[in-house]
Amino acid sequence: MAQQGENPPSPVDMVADEALCPTHEFLDIVPNNHYLDPNNFRTDFPVVVEILRRHSIFYALNETAEVPLIYVQQLWQTLELDNVDEDNPFLTGLVDGSEFRLTIGELRMILHLSEPDHGGNVSYSPRVQSDRLRQDLLALGYRGKQIGHLSTFNRNKLQPIWYCLFTILN
Repeated sequence: MAQQGENPPSPVDMVADEALCPTHEFLDIVPNNHYLDPNNFRTDFPVVVEILRRHSIFYALNETAEVPLIYVQQLWQTLELDNVDEDNPFLTGLVDGSEFRLTIGELRMILHLSEPDHGGNVSYSPRVQSDRLRQDLLALGYRGKQIGHLSTFNRNKLQPIWYCLFTILN
């Protein structure tokens, strides 16, 4: 038993965790790694939250799970998109040292992004191409510089209601 003033032994095997994913390589957990709690989310545009409530993305934004941080870190550091077969891309990575493969369709089903039809088939809208996303951002009133890469997109340059939506989604 630990004496007063001493830390008790940890039930976590720190050596094993360090082997899975060294702590000096941890990625920062930032606000966009949180979930949407629609009952406690304050905004000047409550209609945006109501739209999301009724959209298929709501489950993915709202659902939570307790996952050890070490597994999340290892996943983010090893996750890759294998796009060799454009019709069936998949994600690969490691969790607890074990490899996994997850198709985009499986990820969509896990996140409840589409419901099966009466025959049990699930269909999804095709992925939107970058050029189309750029056009749509401009149509929403984006006032920033030319968008070279979508990663350079600055949501501060959007109209306030669209800024609200992008803040929730990111």
